[in-house]
Amino acid sequence: MGTITYILLVLAAAVALAAVLAAVARARARRGRRTFAATTDGLAAATAYVKGFCDDSRAAIVIDEIASNIVRCSGASSFDLTYRREPPGYTLVFSDAGKPFNPLAHPDPDVTAAAEDRAIGGLGIFMVKQMADSVNYEWRGGRNVLTVCMKEL
Repeated sequence: MGTITYILLVLAAAVALAAVLAAVARARARRGRRTFAATTDGLAAATAYVKGFCDDSRAAIVIDEIASNIVRCSGASSFDLTYRREPPGYTLVFSDAGKPFNPLAHPDPDVTAAAEDRAIGGLGIFMVKQMADSVNYEWRGGRNVLTVCMKEL
């Protein structure tokens, strides 16, 4: 193989790699909204969906906590999850047509008390509030809408 051929092959490989990296960057930067069944399978699918463009492990924890509450308590048959990349972070918006429930209206658990002395519930949303930069709830159009904004680490 001649020197010029070798250089052309290396340049072609570099161009191909740049195209792949650009595609990955575009995929990570995109916004997406999907509907998932309010089941444990739907919860797993929602986590996998967001992992497709967000590798922050906190996102998986937030999805697990919020979607678990929707699956177990809301009475909804499905939930929507919207992911928006908004540098320097991202926003996750959960929406369901279940019973109206504002998880932010309840007091935080006393994490200084022994586990056996604490009431059941509330620790998941407490963790989400501790990890997030902001968490907002609203009842809009017959739907629970919980918005979680997080800065990337």
